[in-house]
Amino acid sequence: MANVSSLSGALNDDGPALFYRADFRNVLEYHMEFLRSRGNAYPITVEPHIAYKYEYDFTGLMLHYNIPRHLHWVIMRLNGFTSPLEYRADVLLLLGPDPKLLDQLMNTHSTVQSIS
Repeated sequence: MANVSSLSGALNDDGPALFYRADFRNVLEYHMEFLRSRGNAYPITVEPHIAYKYEYDFTGLMLHYNIPRHLHWVIMRLNGFTSPLEYRADVLLLLGPDPKLLDQLMNTHSTVQSIS
């Protein structure tokens, strides 16, 4: 039988807290075009029946594909949405951010914050 505390921890793992802070989201917004244009963004292909199931529910779509929660907002913005309710069933290809670029932005932001 699974340990309840480890199962609960796994279900509630929202990733690095930095991804939910307004100051870091501003940094990501500022670099969004850079994240889009670098050839390292990865495709997330959505099957039509899955797209239909999760129309107007971007968060549900991300959970369906086991995308870590801390990346949901980034992927939403990377694809031009401002709300999870904007996802439509005709969008069958999404871009995911390059993890290395996100790490670089996160590390640079943390370094700058620690110096300030």
